[in-house]
Amino acid sequence: MKKALLLALILILYPTAQIGAQEVVNAGILPTIWYSDTTIYAGDEISIYGGMQNHSTSTIQAQAVFLVDGEPVSTAKFTSKPDTLMEIEGKWVATSGNHKIGLRITSAEPDNLLSKESDEMSLFVKTPITTAKVKEVASETAETIVSSIDNAAETLSNKILELKKPVTQTKPQTLSGQPTNGEKLQTTDTADTASDATRSAYNLALTFLASSVLHWKVTLAAVLLLLLIVKFTS
Repeated sequence: MKKALLLALILILYPTAQIGAQEVVNAGILPTIWYSDTTIYAGDEISIYGGMQNHSTSTIQAQAVFLVDGEPVSTAKFTSKPDTLMEIEGKWVATSGNHKIGLRITSAEPDNLLSKESDEMSLFVKTPITTAKVKEVASETAETIVSSIDNAAETLSNKILELKKPVTQTKPQTLSGQPTNGEKLQTTDTADTASDATRSAYNLALTFLASSVLHWKVTLAAVLLLLLIVKFTS
């Protein structure tokens, strides 16, 4: 009785085991991806190619998807006949920058293929050089340069102002003797007065210089205007 039950169990499980142990079909997607052009610019509509090898005796009906950075961009249905190597093609409008491109089978009959996806291949898409792009880059560069000069001009202007010298208030000195109206005579030291005047002139010059440096764009425009006037009047 036990032998009969064991035999029945073997007969039940054997077909299931056979199904689970199906041989892998010697066919699959090649690891390499290639393109319709070697130099690709943003906006170009290109073809992406992958390969399918079939070294089996089976005819394979399949559907594959091309992936750019993990996102599907094109789908292709194909039939792979025994002992053939075929090309699979997808379309994509390229966008600028670095990308990862791949090909993956999403459905196939038979399904137990040797490989179902390619390696991820790196692709760099260039940005086309246009008049608008040149203007944009030139504008950004000019803004960066002007901002750097502004910062340097402000720093230099502050350094110049730090060179200013203090001007002392000269105290009047009282002279001996009485004037006729009963008030004391007062005078100032001539040397101190001259020194204060020199400092004031020196400080005024530094203020003008610091202002010219700080407002360098106005200064530059004035110099250029002066040069033009000299050129056309000479």
